[in-house]
Amino acid sequence: MKNDYYIVSARDGKQGEISQAANLYCAVWREWPWLENDWTKDVVIKEIRAVAQRADMICFFSKLHQELVGFSWGYFVTKEQLRKISGDICLDYIFGDADKVFYVSELGVKMTHRRYGVGADITGKLMESALRKGASVFVLRTDIKAFPARGLYAKLGFIELSIQDQKYQYRTYWLKKIS
Repeated sequence: MKNDYYIVSARDGKQGEISQAANLYCAVWREWPWLENDWTKDVVIKEIRAVAQRADMICFFSKLHQELVGFSWGYFVTKEQLRKISGDICLDYIFGDADKVFYVSELGVKMTHRRYGVGADITGKLMESALRKGASVFVLRTDIKAFPARGLYAKLGFIELSIQDQKYQYRTYWLKKIS
């Protein structure tokens, strides 16, 4: 399966990809185990544009021909920002003196394109790009019942932490440190 990757930032203006990503985002989060039905395309487009305004945001879209089949994005976080995401101070310890922590915020792949390496490819590209910008620690969260995602993160070298998210009780954090 050949994929064409696009980096999207506020400067790229890839409105077609953003619109397709919003549709895919809504579809993915309606699936089990997330079952989040509150997301609408307009809300997600607004969210993507807000995150894209961050200078440290990195986003990859995976397209097969003209169809967007996956997305992955994230950004560098401070200790305070990660506290806001997690609702706790339990991840403070991952911040060393010189560590730049990159938060993998989102990953989604169209159901018909899963198990073909799309998620691994775009997350790998995301991490490579973050490494070039100085990342030394990667952190993310996922649902304890999201078995395919958990398998992917383990394959990419992440280790599940025994820390649960304070807002979403069935989500745990995963960590990967680069030495």
